[in-house]
Amino acid sequence: MRQKTKNIQVTLYCWVIIIFATFSVWGAEQLSVGTRAKGMGNTFSAIADDATAVFWNPAGISQMQRYELQDSYTRLYQLEGVSQNHLAFVLPFTKNFAIGLDWMNLSISDEELDFSRNNFTLSYSHSFWDRVAFGVNFKYLNSNTELDRITLDKASGYGLDFGGLFKLIKNRLTIGILWQDITGTSIQHETGTKEQIFPTNRRVGAAYYLIRNAKNSFMKDLVLAADVDDRIHIGSELWTPQYSIPGGEATFSL
Repeated sequence: MRQKTKNIQVTLYCWVIIIFATFSVWGAEQLSVGTRAKGMGNTFSAIADDATAVFWNPAGISQMQRYELQDSYTRLYQLEGVSQNHLAFVLPFTKNFAIGLDWMNLSISDEELDFSRNNFTLSYSHSFWDRVAFGVNFKYLNSNTELDRITLDKASGYGLDFGGLFKLIKNRLTIGILWQDITGTSIQHETGTKEQIFPTNRRVGAAYYLIRNAKNSFMKDLVLAADVDDRIHIGSELWTPQYSIPGGEATFSL
């Protein structure tokens, strides 16, 4: 009976993944977050086990079972005055339920022009049977443009993300799915004009642990990962008892 139930669960996982991939229309890539995820070539939707999971796959925050706060500052494209700030926090309530908070700021500034866009995200995730998790993001965005400290434009809008995480083969293989900006995220300007800033983006990822929780070994964990959106991303990560070493990054355009 247990074997039959397990087969039904595996079949269900496979159908969810197949249906999701079949109806995918790959969207534009957003600015990514997280030093670890970037080091792995943006192959994080099936791993999603730190606070940046709010961005990469909200389903992942319920598997963390710990409080975590992350922040980062990035100077974009090596340009003066162009930067990205990111702050993320995960709060677990029970073994299977967690919420997350995320703030991302894009700023462009010079002697005359100032532009700032803020993304605020509230994330909710619930896991089932320790093998399946789903998550959803509720997003609020606002932007402000100034010239010589005089406001030229303000705009705001809302967005929605959905994610799923499926663990197979004794938790060695993990499949992640992410549907960002489900209906396309638009902002409305003070003039009443609407503008879509994030089109719908779907991503499917897989991570396979060649080594997991090894004891008395130089390598504690070794994972190979791949993500597909409008490109193919391939990466890897090695955990030693003291350090995490992301590497093996490769990205291919479709």
